[in-house]
Amino acid sequence: MAGMPDPLTDIPPPSRFDPDDLNNFASSPVDLCTKPLMLWAPWARNLLQSGALEPRLLLLSLSNVGSHLLHHIPNKRILGSIVLPEVSMVNNQIEPSPHNKECYLFTVDPEASVVLVLVQYTISPERASMWAKTLFGVIRPDRVLMLGAISSHHFRGKISADEPLLFLLESSEQKKADKDQLAVAPYYPSGSLVDGVAAALITHCQIRGLKARLLMSWPDTDFSVVRQMSSALSVLCKQALPKLLGLDFITAGKSTVGKKIQADSELYM
Repeated sequence: MAGMPDPLTDIPPPSRFDPDDLNNFASSPVDLCTKPLMLWAPWARNLLQSGALEPRLLLLSLSNVGSHLLHHIPNKRILGSIVLPEVSMVNNQIEPSPHNKECYLFTVDPEASVVLVLVQYTISPERASMWAKTLFGVIRPDRVLMLGAISSHHFRGKISADEPLLFLLESSEQKKADKDQLAVAPYYPSGSLVDGVAAALITHCQIRGLKARLLMSWPDTDFSVVRQMSSALSVLCKQALPKLLGLDFITAGKSTVGKKIQADSELYM
C-alpha cells in the first residue's frame, strides 16, 4: 500500500498555533524563582533597625478558622503584608478582611513583641520553602506558634465533619521545654502527614533550633473547633509569655460566632 502516510514515521504537519501562544499554556519558571515581596507600613520601618523584627512570639495562622479568630483580636495594628506575585488581589477589600487573598502582619503592642501572621492565600508546595525563608529572613522570633488545618487524606484514622479535633506537633527544643507542662492537645498521630507551607515552616524551626508548636485543627470551615482552639491558645501563650497582655483569644472566639468561614474552594477561586 505504497503512498499511504505512516503516522509513526512521517514528519507531522506544522502547528496551527504560534510558538509564543503555545508558551502561554506552560508555567513560567520565573514565578517559582521570584521571591515574595515584603510591604511594610510606614510606622513599622522604625522597628527594623536591625533589618528584621525580633518578636518574643510569632503567631502564624495557616488555616481559615485560625485567620478568622486572629482577625477578631482587639487593638491589633497592621505591620505590613507578604505579597506573592502569582496571587491576584483584584477582588480584595480595601480594609483587612479574613476573606481577602492576602497575608497580613499585625502586632498587639508598639514594640512588636508579638507578631501575628495571617496567611490567606494558597502557597504551592514548590513555593513553600522560599516563602518560609522569606518570612524568617525578616522575622527572627524567640518562639513560634502555628495554626494549621488537618487534611483528611493525610490523616491516619477516621475523622468526621461533625467532630472537632485538635492535635499538636512540636520542635525538639519545644519538647525539652515542655517536660513539666500539661499538654493542651494530643500529639498528631504517628503516620499522619503534614505538607506544604506548614511542613516547610516547622522544618525551618527544627533546623534553626527554635521553640515551635504547630496546632492542627479539624474541620476548617465552621466554628465547632473555635472554642477548643481559643482555650488552647490561651494556655499556650500564657506558658510562653506569662506577663503578655493584649491576646484575648476567648473574647475573640466569642466575637466570631455567627460569622461565615469560607472554604478554600470559595476563597481561592
